[in-house]
Amino acid sequence: MSKHFHRSRLVRLLADTTLLEANASRQDFAQRMSLWLNAADTVRLHAVLQPLPPAAPSRAGALPRHELATRLSEALRALEAQFTQAIAHDTLGLLQDREELASGYGTARKRHLDLQRQMELKATPLRAQFRQAMARVSAPMRHLATLDAVMEQTLGPREQKLLGLVPVFLEKRFEQLRRASQNPADVTPAETTPAGVVPAWLADFSQTWQAVLGAELTHRLLPLQGLVDAMNSEEETTT
Repeated sequence: MSKHFHRSRLVRLLADTTLLEANASRQDFAQRMSLWLNAADTVRLHAVLQPLPPAAPSRAGALPRHELATRLSEALRALEAQFTQAIAHDTLGLLQDREELASGYGTARKRHLDLQRQMELKATPLRAQFRQAMARVSAPMRHLATLDAVMEQTLGPREQKLLGLVPVFLEKRFEQLRRASQNPADVTPAETTPAGVVPAWLADFSQTWQAVLGAELTHRLLPLQGLVDAMNSEEETTT
């Protein structure tokens, strides 16, 4: 397993722009993941990793492999595009709220938490739909769907707790930039943005905010991308 699992784009961005420390761990990925698991989690994972019986899954209502692979990929890309657009819209909203942000982080925090809730509400059921569709295709896909469900149940709560810290790290960066500006409401020196002329520190923060949220979106969609990649691989090996 990779020894640099922590160096995701999201973690790198937070490490580059906040007080987050991302020192390399001497433990490999498997060792660190074991710290997230209790005895019951270990039993569940052990059970699902055992070879499945050779019985074929029911294909009732199953789409052809190629069509299903295409539909999964299209659904994922549509969700990604939806939230990429939402992040860009909220970044513009931040710049328009520059007077409120000159006195505190509240507006940015609310926007971030709202986006996190929306991403979770959209990505979680879509992931379940992917598993349901894939389980009808073949025994290996059914096995993968079962494993993904257990992994989501086991690691999901811890992951959501950690993602909840992202706005906290961004607030640290916000305060660093705001304090460094002699007058947070002053537009001199300033930058011209799609929202008009804004203080340079706020333009800087808005770029960081958008980049971090984009990386967070990518992270949240990784399990779905993994299922899509597995489905594409299944389709290729059977054609």
